[in-house]
Amino acid sequence: MRNLIPVISLEGGRELTDERRGEGVYDAVPAVMRRLDSDKRMFGVSVTLTSRNYDDVIRNDYLKLLQALGCRAAFLIEYVPCGAEDKALCLTQAQKTHLRQIEKQLYRQCDMLVVSLPGNEDPYGGCLASGRGFLHISSTGALAPCPFAPWSDVSAKETPLKVALQSHLLKKIREGHETLRESRGGCALKENAAWVAALQKD
Repeated sequence: MRNLIPVISLEGGRELTDERRGEGVYDAVPAVMRRLDSDKRMFGVSVTLTSRNYDDVIRNDYLKLLQALGCRAAFLIEYVPCGAEDKALCLTQAQKTHLRQIEKQLYRQCDMLVVSLPGNEDPYGGCLASGRGFLHISSTGALAPCPFAPWSDVSAKETPLKVALQSHLLKKIREGHETLRESRGGCALKENAAWVAALQKD
């Protein structure tokens, strides 16, 4: 199916990948990558950046290793906490600052697409969700502000996209985007969950 591109989830090196994905997963992945590459199949890798794996993924030659295995895209997604108990996994401020400083360098030094999410949104006035720059359509058709913010008041299955973009919730979020400054956990919407929930009740 030429319109589908496999994206393999890794957590950096062997220890953290096997800890989250299961023992032996890290060692099995290179063989899968080589097979995809030998079949001339485009594929990518998704890595959740945490305070624990940041140095392994960003500061070392990790991305070049993925490229050598045939990877053509790397999605570096900043960790979004589920609650107070896992906030320690969020990137530290020093790590976030370093990532912002070297993002362009990462893009240039790799012969593949490198995308960091949410990326540096400050030059664009904060959060780009709700159609300011992107949005998310779930498998059920719910039109949400972004993949990390599962709030929705409209279905893309039932409403034309141009009309759906003017839904009450999405419009209110766009109008109040100055509230959504970058948070430590990556997702400004989730950081302001109470505000978003209140918008649904307006």
